Order: sequence, then C-alpha cells, then structure tokens
Amino acid sequence: MEYGQRRQRNMNEKEIISRSVNAGRKVFYVDGKENDRGRFVKITQIGSNRYKTRVIVPIDLADQLQSKLASLYRHAVKLRAHDPNSLAEGGGIASEVLDTGSQMGRRYYVDLRENNIGRFIRLTVLSYVERVQVVVPVDGVQQVIDALEEVIRVVGEREKSNPLPANGATSRARSKNASTSAAGASGSLPEARSLRAFNKMFYFDVGRNERGVFMRISEVHPTWRASITVPSQSWAAMRDMLGELEGQIGVDVGASADG
Repeated sequence: MEYGQRRQRNMNEKEIISRSVNAGRKVFYVDGKENDRGRFVKITQIGSNRYKTRVIVPIDLADQLQSKLASLYRHAVKLRAHDPNSLAEGGGIASEVLDTGSQMGRRYYVDLRENNIGRFIRLTVLSYVERVQVVVPVDGVQQVIDALEEVIRVVGEREKSNPLPANGATSRARSKNASTSAAGASGSLPEARSLRAFNKMFYFDVGRNERGVFMRISEVHPTWRASITVPSQSWAAMRDMLGELEGQIGVDVGASADG
C-alpha cells in the first residue's frame, strides 16, 4: 500500500470508542473504529520512546482474539514464578492462532512468551506485505482484555443500530482482496489452505508482490512457529521432489514422526 493511500484511509477513520491501558512503561489504546471498508478494532502500543506500533483486527475476529488472550492469560497466571535463570526453551510458552478461514490474507498469532525481564503476550499480524507486533506485559493483559471486551460490546451495538451497507461491510473476502491489492496483485489467487499433522498446523498462503506469485508455508507448533516462502516457479520442482522422497521412504515410515 502506498503511503498516500494509507494516510487517506487513516483520515477517513471514524472513532466509535477508545480505551487506554497503562502497563509497565507502555501505554496501549484499544479503539473501535470504522471507515468506508467496515468496522474494526485498532490496538496501538506506545513505548517509552513514544514509538507507536498498531495492529488492526476486523470486528468479526475480535471476539476470537479476546478469547485467545484470555486463554493464554489464564495459562500465565498458573505458571511458577518467573525465573530469568530458568526460561522456557526459545522463550516460547504457548501459542494460539486465530481462525481466519480460507478467505483471509492475514494470519494472527497470539503468543505467551518470556525473556530475562518477564513474561508477556505478543500479538503478531502477518500479511503478504508486512509483519506487525504488539507486546503486552502479562501484568497488563487483563486490562487489555477488559478494554477489548468493552470495545467489542460498543461496536456490536453500533452494528445493530447502524449497520453498514453491504458494499462497506467488513468481510474476510474483502480483507483478502485488500491484502492482494496492497501486494500489487491483479487477478485471483488460490484460497489459503491448512493441514494438521500431529500437534502442529501447516498453513499455505498464496500471495503476490513485485517479484511475482509466492507461497508462504507456516509451521505452527504450540510453543513456536516458522515459515518459508517459495516462489511459484519452484512449486512444481518441490512437488516432484516431495513425491520422490515419499516413494523412497514408503508411506508408513513417517507414521509416528513429528519433526
């Protein structure tokens, strides 16, 4: 998305409700907003250096986000006291993924993590063109959940009393089209796919940027995740190589493997 387009969209935003939360040396704003594309929640993190980070969540995913945050917070409060000398491997304790369906051009990850300073929950929004993160110290998570609950309620009441016209409603299909457009796309792309393997999920998201069409393959484990990007020119070769490897080892050899 060009800077001018993003600035114009921000100028067109109308605030429905705003709540603030102080957590450690950060301030968080949880806002319910609307523009010509629909209604949404914007969570803004302002650090001690005044640097701002923002994530935007469509209103139809906000309940799910609140539920994931609450689940990880309950997990966090049951843990032993934080010990910087005995950290979880890689810092990851637990992870959740929002179910965006096959029409969404973004992935939303909610992670409970720890480092030498303490424990925190990190919300990551990963699209075809950018990765944005907001990090909330565990001590401030319940306040963010409460603020999000109120914002969802007020925006929901607005939805009932003043529904947006069909061409302005927030939808997952529109979100996918927006992400595709932001990546400089023209024409349709395959829908996202997912695959469960033991205690992991694999997500296959097709996007387009200035270099062409690509597939992002994300491996999501309960405590960590990783991803690779494969250009479309290599898909056939990768498919053939996987087929050859499967034929060499036999279909039953990997039945109990978990990477």
